[in-house]
Amino acid sequence: GRVEEVRVRPGDRVKQGDDLFSVRSGAFAELVREQRGAEAELTEKRRNADRLKELVALRAAPEKELLAARTELRQAELSLEAAKAKQGSLRVSSRGENLFWVTAPRSGTVVDLDLVASQEVTPDRDKPLVRISDLDQVMVVADLQEADALDMSPGQDVTVTTRDGIVRAGKVDRVSEVVDPLRRTVEVRVRVPNNDRRFRPNAFVEVTPTAPEGVKRVRVPDSAVVTDGARSVVFVARDSNRLERVAVTPGRRRDGEVELRGGLASGDRFVARGALLLENQIELAD
Repeated sequence: GRVEEVRVRPGDRVKQGDDLFSVRSGAFAELVREQRGAEAELTEKRRNADRLKELVALRAAPEKELLAARTELRQAELSLEAAKAKQGSLRVSSRGENLFWVTAPRSGTVVDLDLVASQEVTPDRDKPLVRISDLDQVMVVADLQEADALDMSPGQDVTVTTRDGIVRAGKVDRVSEVVDPLRRTVEVRVRVPNNDRRFRPNAFVEVTPTAPEGVKRVRVPDSAVVTDGARSVVFVARDSNRLERVAVTPGRRRDGEVELRGGLASGDRFVARGALLLENQIELAD
């Protein structure tokens, strides 16, 4: 049908059963007429069954006619139930022959609205006309680099910070098992309590993972790690006169430092600057 009036805007709070928008529809009028026709037929079949019951009691009609009348009555009852179910599944409130109001199926906040007055709407739309969400809890979607997502797991604690400095604890709900082919990132979903509504949908936030309990990582300057594409190495001082190339497994990179997930132990002495120059000299010598 055609949208006649819209009573909500994005950001409005609604209660279950509140009017959202009205639609004038000839198809809805057919549903109303179908229900009324089913009600009239049920009344007629019930009256007929009651009359035959009295006639059978007086032996003025065969019992098989009463059985047939009761079968027709049951069919009429089913037809009325089906007609009511059609309207009930729409979650709308009838206000006349061809006008109905779409009502809120739940309490919450209108987070998306894609309709205006006089717009034609049909059942085969792909996108919802109105989206209502319960913002007492929000889902934060974080895009992490592959190395950053290695330690992430469902149930892990994280810290979520908004751009205006609101800090709140959250828990990892899901870690994607695939890498986005376009952004080359791993999607992580985080649940965050939001009773005060300070976290708003579509806002940008920063997610900081909390280190897993009992897990410690070695961090070294970026300049200490030499990578040739196939492997990464760090030059470790074994004694005062000898350096050894040690294969390492890089992890997260932050603020000029790289986390090593393996290959170097806490307390090892290593070349922090000039590692690339050393590698080049070795290749020239070879």
